[in-house]
Amino acid sequence: MESAKPGLDPLSRGFEEYYSALEMRRAKKPVVTDSLTKYTSDFIIRKAKQNKPFIAFLSYYDVHTPIYEYPDLINHYKDKLRTAGEGLESPVVAEHSGVTRTVQNNPQYASMVGAVDKSVGSIQRLLKTLGIEKNTIIVFTSDNGGLATSKKAGPTSNAPYRSGKGWLYEGGIRVPLIVKYPAEIKASAICRVPTMSTDFYPTILQWAGLPSHPELHKDGVSLVPLLKQTGTLSRTDFYWHYPHYHGSTWTPGAAIRSGDWKLIVFYETDTYELYNLKEDPSEKQDLAVRKPEIVKQLKEKLEKWQKNCGARLPVVNNEYDPLRKTGQQSSNDSNEL
Repeated sequence: MESAKPGLDPLSRGFEEYYSALEMRRAKKPVVTDSLTKYTSDFIIRKAKQNKPFIAFLSYYDVHTPIYEYPDLINHYKDKLRTAGEGLESPVVAEHSGVTRTVQNNPQYASMVGAVDKSVGSIQRLLKTLGIEKNTIIVFTSDNGGLATSKKAGPTSNAPYRSGKGWLYEGGIRVPLIVKYPAEIKASAICRVPTMSTDFYPTILQWAGLPSHPELHKDGVSLVPLLKQTGTLSRTDFYWHYPHYHGSTWTPGAAIRSGDWKLIVFYETDTYELYNLKEDPSEKQDLAVRKPEIVKQLKEKLEKWQKNCGARLPVVNNEYDPLRKTGQQSSNDSNEL
């Protein structure tokens, strides 16, 4: 899509071409997912005919709001819901000032997931037809968990993980990662070592035979030894800094994971939550009171990292008036113009 700031559009950041928002509005196919797949397929065919290596960064809008019915699949998922005997209402649980959906029974949402699945399958079949499947790396992932938490239940559930998009609980930050590279990776292998999206850049550079750029991927490490099952990663700590409010009812906070331990800080209330993800991946048992020494240790690590990277911390807004939030008039308001 077009950028409001010069130098930030894809063409200024290394891409030779991109499918813009304007082109999507002119697309002949009625669903954006299908249009993106068609454009990407045509791009791959051109590169294959030229016998040139390529990188295709395909970011589907699905699944994202607004939730819609994917025409080719919606009846399938509506029938599946009826067959499963599930009710139309999903149970919810309280989550701070919001609520979280706990059951995935939304056929519209499922049809959008199915649309992506259908499209990814189409591209994989194309790679095989072109004879380049074995030497093509496919990385399938997401930027966040599904939208499960808000003032009312979100359209999906990330169970058994807690909460969803916008939150630093596992439902918001633990996402799928599937890497396919027949020439190098054993099929159907499962790896449970935690990774982050910042690892993709050094990984792709190494597999492409290109020099690394440590100044550009300071937080990332190559996953090649892990994916080839020739080694592991020495990194044990992961950090998240999200000092903002979010429509999911998340309030400013940050988190650190160190080994199996995870600490979340909520700045509004100056409170901490501690979880052992190995024993409690659903984050149901807050151990902060019982394990103060671990809270102290992780808090110090998190604050040191924030200081080193110049992270901006939230400050109290002294002009905030809670009565304005509800449309009421505070005692300091004047009726005079």
